[in-house]
Amino acid sequence: MILAGPQLGVESWMYSILVCCVIALYMYLLVPIVKRTFQEKHPNRYSNVVLIVVLGLIALFYILPYSQFGLYVLYPVSYWDVVFVAAWGLITLIGAWTLKPSTERPHNLMLQRGMECTDKNTIDTLNFSYSGEVRRKALHIMALLTLFAFSVGPMIIWLVNDHAYASMGALNTPEQLASVAWARTQNIDVQGIMAFNVGIFGAFCVQADCEILRLRYSRINFALKRTLQKTRRASEARSFGAHMSMLPGFLFGAIILTYWPTYFHEGVMAIFALVTVSTLGDLMAAIIGRRYGKHKWGWCKGKSKEGTLAGCLASFFGALIFVGPILAAASVGIFIFTDLVMGNLRISDNLMTPILLGITYRLLIFWCMPMISGFWYVPEFF
Repeated sequence: MILAGPQLGVESWMYSILVCCVIALYMYLLVPIVKRTFQEKHPNRYSNVVLIVVLGLIALFYILPYSQFGLYVLYPVSYWDVVFVAAWGLITLIGAWTLKPSTERPHNLMLQRGMECTDKNTIDTLNFSYSGEVRRKALHIMALLTLFAFSVGPMIIWLVNDHAYASMGALNTPEQLASVAWARTQNIDVQGIMAFNVGIFGAFCVQADCEILRLRYSRINFALKRTLQKTRRASEARSFGAHMSMLPGFLFGAIILTYWPTYFHEGVMAIFALVTVSTLGDLMAAIIGRRYGKHKWGWCKGKSKEGTLAGCLASFFGALIFVGPILAAASVGIFIFTDLVMGNLRISDNLMTPILLGITYRLLIFWCMPMISGFWYVPEFF
């Protein structure tokens, strides 16, 4: 168990509530998009509802009592979250005013023509080329970079405590200084979780802003618009992109593993396995399945046995070094369930795989047998 955290004050509660309000605002802006997908009977409509529910659960856990800490998102992490959202919101507004308007209509019409000539359940397989899948998964694999939050977390805390806050003490409140000083004394697991939360939450806000502008205000341009268009499947023309679900899945899976923990270090190692399995399993299944998949599953359209096997192998070996053979075998079962069963129900595996892995690892955490001690690339003095 982790030692007791710093004493909580008004600022801790205020900023945690503000983070929850930010999530609630995103939910408010996303709900009309979900409502429209039901009106159009879009194949991804149920997956979109699950995403909204997960966002609500994340907001709830952010302010629930957390063992000795009081809050899951410790201050000043919640403060950094709010500052980042405000800064990115300002950048988004500046971009909307300065960038040349660019409509989504021509691109959506091109994708819609494919939607109208084939079964909606198989549209992505039939109308998204192999080269397009490779480009898409190249961006997909960047999710592995989230693990480096556990490497840079100690360095960030060191810089903030020993340099930034020390030199600007008069500009910071006593609670900020006390919280950062407390974080400086914690082990790299705690410092990594703090950086992981900030990084995942900030990256999700960037994605959410892009999707809200794309789906509700199609003429407004933004920096990532062309990249999203190049990697968008036909079924995502009028619905959330699959990338929108991955980061909330990572964040909620990490909360499950580290909320009121009994085995905190093992929970952190399980987060590594969760991210690796969710990323590499899906990557290998898609690439191998599209390239070499000759034998299709009769009950799951668009999925091949070769792709499933590749995903199972990637899931097992991706989890093995972080959680050991027993939980690695359980990871394969979760991958098969989300890839085939959830995929057949049109529920995003990007969202459900990390969440179900988090629940499974938490229930079986006493069987966690990491083959390595950590994932750290920082000098000892941090």
